Amino acid sequence: MRFKNIFPLLVFLGMILGSAGASASIPVPVTSIQAVTSSNLIQGTVGVGLFENYWTFILGSNSAVESSVTNNFYGINLTNFNFVFQAAANIYAIQDITDLRIDLYAATLGSSVNSPLSYSSTSLWDSNAALTLLNSAFLDAGNYALKVSGNGVGTRGGEYSGSFFINSPSPSAVPTPQTWAMLLVGVLLVGFQMRRKSADQDLILMTA
Repeated sequence: MRFKNIFPLLVFLGMILGSAGASASIPVPVTSIQAVTSSNLIQGTVGVGLFENYWTFILGSNSAVESSVTNNFYGINLTNFNFVFQAAANIYAIQDITDLRIDLYAATLGSSVNSPLSYSSTSLWDSNAALTLLNSAFLDAGNYALKVSGNGVGTRGGEYSGSFFINSPSPSAVPTPQTWAMLLVGVLLVGFQMRRKSADQDLILMTA
């Protein structure tokens, strides 16, 4: 009789443990955050599994940005046991990344250790459809983050490298006070000449 009363509880506990085990098996991307250095190089070594690397930067004015990332493949040719840097048949991958891509976000750096970065989509004009290249123009001043993500599938994960450039638009030419003064003098001279010519014509008509 007691077993019948305890059995539903055991079933319930088994369901909870089973769901917990299933959720634990879902791969969670490994996240890292670092700032783009003055050398404008983006480079990261990742472990086996999914990853998300955020490279933060600040724009002081309206600017355009260009960035790209490349998978640095490294493996061994099983035929002659030579080290190779490109995937092919009979190649054992030591470092390799699949689904590599780069994205641009408007970012806010937080103070919490558990949530150091929050980001949201930003208007992006991408002139290249490749997932590892971006070319974004007319970004407002503010904080941004490049998100490099993928899956490390080599026995030692993978490695990527790339570049980042900020192209500030050239300031538009603003007339100086001297330029405005010269323009005003020119307008006055043209008006004076036109008025003088009109007066001369009136004098000719009167004397005719």
